Amino acid sequence: MMNEPLWALSGVDVVYRSWLRAPHRAVSAASLELRAGERLGIVGPSGGGKSSLVGVGLGLLAPAAGSVRWFGQDTAGWSPSDWRALRARVQWLPQRSEALLHPRVSIREQLMHTSRHHGRSKHLVDEFLAKLGLSDRANALPHQLSGGERRRAALARVLLPDPLVLFADEPTSGLDAERRHDVLTQVLAVPAGGARVVVGHDLAALAAHCDRLLVVVDGRVVANVGALELREGRYRPSDKAFTALLDASGYVPA
Repeated sequence: MMNEPLWALSGVDVVYRSWLRAPHRAVSAASLELRAGERLGIVGPSGGGKSSLVGVGLGLLAPAAGSVRWFGQDTAGWSPSDWRALRARVQWLPQRSEALLHPRVSIREQLMHTSRHHGRSKHLVDEFLAKLGLSDRANALPHQLSGGERRRAALARVLLPDPLVLFADEPTSGLDAERRHDVLTQVLAVPAGGARVVVGHDLAALAAHCDRLLVVVDGRVVANVGALELREGRYRPSDKAFTALLDASGYVPA
């Protein structure tokens, strides 16, 4: 269908179960849609359910209720190979860069492996290293890099496959102001027919760079608001949790 969202959740619950504790409902009745061309920010306090929402969307967690759809397909019956096939079009930059970097392989070789695996030109490796300010660190191992350098190396790995959709969890964490701008520019460059999702707790930063904000507090989607409307001070939250989040952040519209 022409207007089919790229990614959609409908009435999704995420429940963590343990033998030692009572079940914990991390996400409750969450619904959302991500459409082509969008830069969506998922914002909320730490522990509020943002990562669980993304995890269930990427097939890393199984929903206790509700449905997850990708490119118009219900994923309820998907096999592990179906989810692996999705990775050709959807990539994830986790908050911990180490999750994407092999500790005993140089950054250049890891990027070369990624380019070969996804059928991309090896010449793009040097291009990405230069774009992200890593040319002089290409032969270093991950533990020889600073936290910010590891962050940029991980970003290069997820951008090399040229994903249609990219999820980035706190992509500028640990970066200085100059690198923060460079990384956000790379993360938020939306390809034709694609979209970007940035997860974070900095309301002002996401409002400044995204088109729309999904506000998640205590496992609930409490607001779905156009960023321009928020920036211009035209949005009046009706949910007390979002009002409290705005007050706590000290956010002041431009």
